[in-house]
Amino acid sequence: MPLSPNKTQWNDEHTLILLRSIVLSTLSNRASFYSTPGLEGVNEHGGDRIHKKIQQLLKQLCGTVPGGQGIVEEVMKDIKRTKKERGQGVGNSMEKKRKIKDEE
Repeated sequence: MPLSPNKTQWNDEHTLILLRSIVLSTLSNRASFYSTPGLEGVNEHGGDRIHKKIQQLLKQLCGTVPGGQGIVEEVMKDIKRTKKERGQGVGNSMEKKRKIKDEE
């Protein structure tokens, strides 16, 4: 079936863009997985085990696509950089709140 005049042929670049989008969407919304029924027994330590398993599965998925290796690591760096710029997450520059004792 011929493409219409305004359509572009799907190529490997489109596949990598879509794959990166899937990884970004999954990692950005990973907190929603922590309350998934059936995962209650593995969500201790702030969901770290689930987070690592998500990364492992995404790396396996990306490894099946030529040129997809390293996408998970790139997206993780982008997420951390964005959080740091917004002053959120680990390594932020915001000082901890401290209790101030009333002087008597």
